[in-house]
Amino acid sequence: MLQKKIINFLYNLSRSQAFKKLLQKYSFDDPVEIINAYNRYHGFEVSANDFTTKDKITHPGDDTELLNRICDAYILSKQHQPDTGMYSVNGLWKDILDIHYKRLVEATVKKDFGKLQEYLDNMFRSGTYGLGMSGAVPKVNDSRSIELYINSYIDYMLRLALYLDIPFVRKDMDNEYFVFAEKISPSKLFRQICQAIDIEPVYPVTGNPFGLKIEGETGLHIIPIVAYRHLHTALKIKEITDSCDTARILEIGGGFGGLLYYISRLIKTPLVLTSIDIPEINIISSYFLSKALPDLKINFYGEAAPKNKKNDMVFYVLPNWEIKKIPSDSVDVVVNTDSFPEMSQETVVEYFRKISEISRYLYSFNQDCGTHAQTRLSQLDLNSLGLKRISYSIAWMRRGYFERIYCSQRIKF
Repeated sequence: MLQKKIINFLYNLSRSQAFKKLLQKYSFDDPVEIINAYNRYHGFEVSANDFTTKDKITHPGDDTELLNRICDAYILSKQHQPDTGMYSVNGLWKDILDIHYKRLVEATVKKDFGKLQEYLDNMFRSGTYGLGMSGAVPKVNDSRSIELYINSYIDYMLRLALYLDIPFVRKDMDNEYFVFAEKISPSKLFRQICQAIDIEPVYPVTGNPFGLKIEGETGLHIIPIVAYRHLHTALKIKEITDSCDTARILEIGGGFGGLLYYISRLIKTPLVLTSIDIPEINIISSYFLSKALPDLKINFYGEAAPKNKKNDMVFYVLPNWEIKKIPSDSVDVVVNTDSFPEMSQETVVEYFRKISEISRYLYSFNQDCGTHAQTRLSQLDLNSLGLKRISYSIAWMRRGYFERIYCSQRIKF
């Protein structure tokens, strides 16, 4: 009954005869599916055949030296990891690590480079649960799963195009569906995105990502669904740091490293980038970033600070408790996406206090639903934490999420 009401509601809203025919032809569980089916029917040409569906694992060169460094950093970090408190692992993430990351940890601790290489070469198909890439691979033999994935992919790509003011794409004034000046292929739209941001935002093949096959200026690329959200966030961080001679950026909960990878590609000024996360996840990000940025030595936990020239990029992957050692006023912007709500409120409060000391700005991309006793950022007393909110909006790229920008109360406008 509810499904019929939703369809009738959208049916009556639409003034498009083709849209009405589409509603009569298909059965949908979610109005978003209707909208994206309309988009595909009228202007955006994409099908299941346009996506990678088979695993293709490659071993590009000998990674023994890199894997040994990653293992050393992990083993050392576990020796120093607090057993209790905000930097320990408990609750949901403890269960996730025990269930989904057991093979990774065992191979790392034993320095079994063969098994570790095998895991990391295919991690985006089976080994990154909870990091944005999990759930990004549909069941390739399930047409329903493929259909839902395509709908979501279309939504992300078109939202980024709309954000960039690409003229081929605009939104209908009264409805959620897009309007197209002409039929457009994903590759053509991708090239328009490239022109708008002045780089080709290709994605590393490291980890065997699943995504849309796109023909760019430099050849055929695989672009996963999460790339568009990471790219949008990187553009937001670029806006915040545009006036900085050297952009000093810290990501709390860096995950596998996709966001900082795009930041490193997009921002042209000298960069000091730091990703902090729990030690198990740092195994993944250390490998991903090192392979994605082969000309740059990523500095791991326990390694001597690199000696770099003034205009070099400096990149660190560190365990979360290392934030305690970051000096006051040494960061331009702290970034957090998809993880503050998963932490206890006490942990988030302590992070906010520290952020107000070390950074000028905090950018947050998170949901605020409060389910399963999750932390709601909207309920925090910012005045007591040394921060003030200067921007707040519904997230551009993902339904149900919010973008917030905070600044330290020490900043005078």
